[in-house]
Amino acid sequence: MPTYRHTLGTGKRFHRIHIPRTGGRYFHENIQINKWIPEQVFESVHIEGVEIQHFHRQLYEEHLNINGIPSIAIVRHPISRFIASSMFLTAFHKLNLEGQSDLQELMESDGFFEIMNNMGCYDSEMVNWFRPQVDFLSEDTHVWKIEDGLGYEFGEWVGKILKVPFSMYKTSYYPLQFLDESDRLTATPELIKNIRKYYSEDFKKLSYD
Repeated sequence: MPTYRHTLGTGKRFHRIHIPRTGGRYFHENIQINKWIPEQVFESVHIEGVEIQHFHRQLYEEHLNINGIPSIAIVRHPISRFIASSMFLTAFHKLNLEGQSDLQELMESDGFFEIMNNMGCYDSEMVNWFRPQVDFLSEDTHVWKIEDGLGYEFGEWVGKILKVPFSMYKTSYYPLQFLDESDRLTATPELIKNIRKYYSEDFKKLSYD
């Protein structure tokens, strides 16, 4: 979640909060097409094991200069986001927990909460892929739901916040080459129950049913 600077002489800056699995790379491409450039190099900054593009609120408030500039975030239905991220859990499980119980079965039980609450013990970079979305947002964050689309209306909304025209041009798909789409967990009733409990604040504060 870097800050961006407008290159067309307006002097404007803004802060993009990138919650993993919410269309962030697609948004980033369009930001650059609209003549905004990031003020940080993504891969070069890690704090507490977290890449700068995935900083949650505590980290970006401590380490980025965002005073007085707008912050924008895209959010996603907690169940959809978790299932989209679950490939990472499955890949990690295969590499590091071979011989233990089936991950789908484990995540349908109380083992879900043990894994989620101890994510940092497994992989610090993976933590924010599963962190509740409310942990990324401040009271001043402008929030858009990905379910409302990332087309013309989204661009108009961004432009009003930045006070300069903003258009959505490019559509990209980023296959995660080191992961297998078939490794997504299945959204069974048991798993959904656990997701709803763990992400209860996301459901409540982001108005997802």
